[in-house]
Amino acid sequence: MEQLRDTRLDLLRVISTVMVVILHVAAQGFYVFYPYWGVALLYNAFGRVAVPVLFMISGVCLIPKDEPMGKWLVRLLRRALIPYVCWSAIYIVYNMRTNSLGMGTEAFAGIFAQAPYFHLGFMLQYITFQLALPLLRGFWNNERISAAAKRYVILASLGYGCLAECLQPLLGRAVIGFPFSCLPYYIGMALLGAYYKEHPVSMRRMPLLLAYAACSLLTAGLTAWKSFQLGQPTELFFVYSSPVTLIGASCLFNGILSKPVTGRLGCAARKLAPAAFSAYLMHPLFLNAFGAYITWNTLHPAIWIPAYALAVIVLCILAHTLFRKGAAYLAALFSITQ
Repeated sequence: MEQLRDTRLDLLRVISTVMVVILHVAAQGFYVFYPYWGVALLYNAFGRVAVPVLFMISGVCLIPKDEPMGKWLVRLLRRALIPYVCWSAIYIVYNMRTNSLGMGTEAFAGIFAQAPYFHLGFMLQYITFQLALPLLRGFWNNERISAAAKRYVILASLGYGCLAECLQPLLGRAVIGFPFSCLPYYIGMALLGAYYKEHPVSMRRMPLLLAYAACSLLTAGLTAWKSFQLGQPTELFFVYSSPVTLIGASCLFNGILSKPVTGRLGCAARKLAPAAFSAYLMHPLFLNAFGAYITWNTLHPAIWIPAYALAVIVLCILAHTLFRKGAAYLAALFSITQ
């Protein structure tokens, strides 16, 4: 991959963020059987690869990079700790105002033990990944470590992460303690992304994307089978560390990276990617704000699920743009007064 900004990674960021929002919209109709349950099932299944792909992108961008400890600390604060603390405070206040989760001010003391809102749990995983980054770089960039040894570490991380997730429902508790039971898996996904950077998959885009679609359909089929067997919807095969999800994420990741992304698509990806992180953090606020006005009888769910998700993403991008411009204006104003 090039040292310059890679529009393929930008496109993956945008696709993954859109998948997350669509998944959260579709989840509203998944937990009860109804005539359009299959539509919600399919949108959920196709979006399961989003979070693993985001960690693979982080692995590509961060693990091979050689930077001073000072820059690493600044990145840790700016890209992980500060956003997590600030958005945790926003969601705790939101929960207190709406009484949606019955939270009080005591929730502030435990934000690093349990995320105050469901989607922020992956920020805790990301923070821990960032804390481990110097060790991961020392291992990965060591010329004495062979590619075979790297593959063994990746397989061990992914294997243990999958096993830990499978054992959790059997044991009734997390194997290594919530919320970090999946951390080895996400570190393994980040290392896998870095591995694909050094050893690209030599396959065409279309077969890889079709393989991703096949994995998503398999996830949907297994979920439908188990749900009908139990008599109620189950997320047993929806876990992000599922082997099927891992294969699907790898296929989508390599499918997008298999050829350059240029033209209007590349330009759009480059412009939208900086807002993807903000959209991930703030989209539940818009989902909750407008969710009361949307019912499953408004339009056919196959249409309104992506349409509603797209509207929420547009609002997130507008909010992100306004905040950035406002911050730039205040910074310029402050510099003038000085």
